[in-house]
Amino acid sequence: MACTNRIFNFVENGDILYRITLDSVLCTGTGENKQQTWRYIVEKISVSAQDISNWALELCPTVEVFNRGGGTVEDPNNSKGQAKGQCLKTGNCTNITPENPVNLQIKWDTSGGTFSFILEGCYECRESRVAIKAGNDCFCGTICGPSCEPGTCEPPTRGILFS
Repeated sequence: MACTNRIFNFVENGDILYRITLDSVLCTGTGENKQQTWRYIVEKISVSAQDISNWALELCPTVEVFNRGGGTVEDPNNSKGQAKGQCLKTGNCTNITPENPVNLQIKWDTSGGTFSFILEGCYECRESRVAIKAGNDCFCGTICGPSCEPGTCEPPTRGILFS
């Protein structure tokens, strides 16, 4: 399944508050030694927006995360003592329901920056649910993320292609 959102802007009243960008996806290795590195940039754009406390990306529950890059891999619906910071928990975002839950996420407690994680194997892209927690609010949407299907990911390009 292809994805269309390489960049996701969280907009409120016409003002871009936060931005998450899929910076790169790189598959390396051969055969059973393949690994895929996903790199995202998380930014607070508006000076009037509350500071980011964490952000999370939906993962396929069958992927193996080789290197978490400082993130925590967990089920947002079964987190012990972490429920208040779980935006991808069922009911906190309109696109997450009991019929369509997020079963696995990678989450960073941070105010923004560049974040990478490495998966065992290489996967196609899909629209993955993503959220930023700032203050008491969850800002939810979708962005390109790893699917459950082995393959390669070629996310939409950024900017204008020159020939």
